[in-house]
Amino acid sequence: NGGTVAIKSGRTECSHFIGLDAINVFEGGLTIDCGSAVKIGAGNAHVPLKTPGGYGVESIAYSGTQEYYYVPWIEISGGSGSNATAMALVDWSTHKITNIVVTCRGEGYKADDQLTVKFSKPTTPGLDPAAASVLSVTLTENRPGTLVKTGTQRLVLYQQPEFDGTYEVREGQLLQSTSAIGSPKVSAIVLGGGATEAEFQSASGARGTESVTNLVNPRAVLTLKGNGRLSVPAGQLNVPNVQEFAELHVAGTGNKIGMINSDPYPLRPIEVRFGAFSFEPDSQVILQDKENFRVYAPVEMAGMPYSAEIFSA
Repeated sequence: NGGTVAIKSGRTECSHFIGLDAINVFEGGLTIDCGSAVKIGAGNAHVPLKTPGGYGVESIAYSGTQEYYYVPWIEISGGSGSNATAMALVDWSTHKITNIVVTCRGEGYKADDQLTVKFSKPTTPGLDPAAASVLSVTLTENRPGTLVKTGTQRLVLYQQPEFDGTYEVREGQLLQSTSAIGSPKVSAIVLGGGATEAEFQSASGARGTESVTNLVNPRAVLTLKGNGRLSVPAGQLNVPNVQEFAELHVAGTGNKIGMINSDPYPLRPIEVRFGAFSFEPDSQVILQDKENFRVYAPVEMAGMPYSAEIFSA
């Protein structure tokens, strides 16, 4: 929920997060800084990205004048959910609690759940009779977050059937594997915005012999923010692979859409279809591999100035 996992440079590509049941991405998002190449969910080590379900703890209100000479543990119990955690902040000049910070919202709670919050001494779990008084626990609905990819090395995602948040690539490459499952629920893909190219490859590794049509959710919105690149694989012989998006939003220049393996497969085309376009002033997209690459737009966008090679605001 706003944290960063930084992978040190100089390490060989490996599957991280092995042994986890899932990676819950809250509304604050998760940033993975790839100093070396990273895989999530390779082989039998499937690790799904998930939006936590139900409601989570938004805040905890309290009152009290009790002095603390230690930082009390916060214990949250009750309700139908789990995994909510919080910590107390103590002003050591007054020895009083100044705030209770929710460190994990938790998941699976219901809107009308009544939660119990207890203060405990770190060495003696259980209720501290002199603890501050908790006035209320506010629950709000958990919402999808963003997986942000930074760093120059690549991040490889394998099958992600449950993630309904956003993929954002600020630099380097985010590769979606050739798994037929893909990312059928992802809501948006945001690419670029920096000084160097940021690329999303759909069905990376495809060799033009398998169908990978709509490996990404066709209702997703694609945003190119400048130096963003979408790469899609060649289709089967004379049979295009198709990737659809609900909308293309373009800002800045240096954006590109093209094929992953264009030269070896001249007769294996692709089609990218957008339900709508929107362009910011002075923005631009370069369409590469024009002989094998087709872009379709709705009739009402026919007046948008573009050609087989380039279109821009």
